[in-house]
Amino acid sequence: MKDKESITYVGIDIAKEKLDLAIPTQPLLTLKNNPQGIQEIVKKIQSLQQVTHVVLEPTGTYGRDLTIALQAAGIAVCSVNPFHARAFARSMGKLAKTDKIDAFMLAQFGTQRHPRVMSPYNKEIEDLRALHDYRQQLVVLKTATSNRLESAPLIMQSFLKKDLAAVVKKIASIEKMIKGFLVAHADLQKKAQSLQAFHGVGSTTAAMFLSHVPELGNVNDKEIAAIVGVAPYNCDSGKYRGSRTIRGGRHEVRSILYMAALSAVRSTKSPWNALYLRLVGKGKAKKVAIVAVMRRLLIQLNHEMKKLNFPLDPQHCC
Repeated sequence: MKDKESITYVGIDIAKEKLDLAIPTQPLLTLKNNPQGIQEIVKKIQSLQQVTHVVLEPTGTYGRDLTIALQAAGIAVCSVNPFHARAFARSMGKLAKTDKIDAFMLAQFGTQRHPRVMSPYNKEIEDLRALHDYRQQLVVLKTATSNRLESAPLIMQSFLKKDLAAVVKKIASIEKMIKGFLVAHADLQKKAQSLQAFHGVGSTTAAMFLSHVPELGNVNDKEIAAIVGVAPYNCDSGKYRGSRTIRGGRHEVRSILYMAALSAVRSTKSPWNALYLRLVGKGKAKKVAIVAVMRRLLIQLNHEMKKLNFPLDPQHCC
């Protein structure tokens, strides 16, 4: 393993049309976000004498080609949470925000925090994520259309009903595609089946974990709870003992996990129902009890994935 002190961290701020490369002690290099610009960045980083890690923020499709090109060239890439990067910049007294500042702050963030290195790009995971994200967008559209239909004037109701029917049809179609995708990929299907063995976890929840929590099974219980955002944090000062609360993490995953836990506690045959009732019986608020079930369920899923001999590729750094 490389000594962290011997690693040079560079930062790249990614925009739709340009890339800003910040190398410590060197002027900022700005290039177009196209194949030619990406290759120039790869060559520039390869010309450095030290072992180099690139620090960037996840920007979806805008940074995908850059990440793939860097990894193909054998360059380590670290993807950091934008909220953490911005909080770090403020802690360093950088209240202004520009592409140049962001690039150099990412380099400094890497030097001081040594973020986790991403594993190689996994096309199967990315394709599954794209399918699941589109389903989630359709679900949001379905909810919005249903709410609008409830109070819509008579002249609009026929249009909204047609829109709602079309969205429902699309959701059914994309769910069928997700199931077919899992069947077509044996390793993903095995993992999905293992996850669905737990009460409250259906195909949608399994697909969410496989595509959005690739760390599942590769980290310990505390880390996976923090990644998803169900780890309780203290709020104490002196003699004051405040309530512990959850924060941060991946909200889209936490939302799905909440629905899975809610489904699990409603089943009298589920072990989570007994846990929920026991916590409520001790005086815990119902939502606090639900969060406890979410965390326990997540930890069980993490243990289950560790049993499988198919390590997943972490794509994110929380």
